[in-house]
Amino acid sequence: MIKYTTRDIVAILRLFGLATDQTGQRDISYVQSRAPADHSTIVAFVYQKNHYYIIHDDEIEDNESTASLSVAAAYGEQSGSLVRNPKETDFTAYGMPYKGKEVYLYKATPTTMRLDILVSQRHPELSRSNWQKHIKAGHVQVNGSVVHTPRTEVHPHDTIVITMPESAQEKVALPVLYSDNQIMAVSKPAGMLTHAKGGIMPEYTVKDFFETHYLSDDRSDRTGIVHRLDRATSGVIVGGRTKEAVAELQRQFASRRVQKVYVAVVQGTLPQPEAIIDVPIARNPKKPSTFRADSRGKSAQTRYRVISTRNGYSTVLLFPKTGRTHQLRVHLAYLGTPIVGDPVYGTGNHSDRLMLHALQLTFTNMQGEEVTVKSPFPDEFLPYIQDTSAITALN
Repeated sequence: MIKYTTRDIVAILRLFGLATDQTGQRDISYVQSRAPADHSTIVAFVYQKNHYYIIHDDEIEDNESTASLSVAAAYGEQSGSLVRNPKETDFTAYGMPYKGKEVYLYKATPTTMRLDILVSQRHPELSRSNWQKHIKAGHVQVNGSVVHTPRTEVHPHDTIVITMPESAQEKVALPVLYSDNQIMAVSKPAGMLTHAKGGIMPEYTVKDFFETHYLSDDRSDRTGIVHRLDRATSGVIVGGRTKEAVAELQRQFASRRVQKVYVAVVQGTLPQPEAIIDVPIARNPKKPSTFRADSRGKSAQTRYRVISTRNGYSTVLLFPKTGRTHQLRVHLAYLGTPIVGDPVYGTGNHSDRLMLHALQLTFTNMQGEEVTVKSPFPDEFLPYIQDTSAITALN
């Protein structure tokens, strides 16, 4: 890539008749250089509030459409036109010799959009309304200056810097249960979110922890996260450390090849020591954040096995065949044996520990090997166990 200084830019502007002897380097701002191909260098800059591109490309050959394609390859498609070479009066020409090279000057047609729209398009992991809050809170800079107005008009190539606030929750070192170059599994504590819901002060999440353990910078906004556990549920979460691993794990979850085992403590006694609950689930129209058993809902199956009954409580292993939201909680409440501590489908309150734990996951790693990962049996469950030898095989 050929380097162009602000001194070079001023000199080229003068050659094209757009600058005078009084024009100085201070009049040039926000210079960026990119090389979309081995034979080209595209320098973007702002002069007199207009966006320009100096193009050094051996393959343009004074062709305006080729120049537009070269700019698009470096900075994205946009409207604009080449500045004519003022020294050629007999015919239209664009190329200008400079230091033994043929350079072109491309002026972008002024196009702007609202700041909140632009950042929400670039960072769809947060909603536009959330970005408006961040902008108003002073977390977004445009060309070096903090902007507080979401409707501020900006050019797509303005320099936009986002400084997110520090997490309100102290960072937690999660126990790593399995790790290789592509995949990692951790044990999530009860009360921790899998990934942020958005908002002005997002909590530290499992996703945040995953992001500090990547081997690759080639990540998406949810790289690592391929499934989730409710905030109140503890246990195993597995994710990819590369995009390839994420895609493979997502395929395994979608095709139900991942085997999941949960343990729960429920109120009362289940109708049989072992059975399959085959009850469809749908969103509750009276309370859309919750779900209910509904014959018109989506198919949902859970196999269970009782491992202990004591003092009016049962401890059960759960083997979900499907992965509907709140499936285990809804199915057990449907049987009249809600999970202990469930404030939504049972009699618990939001300060109680939901007695549901993702005990084990079995998946296939990127080498084609079957891997079983276990999260230790929670101590809080032990008082409900009649014979603790029943859980020896589970650890």
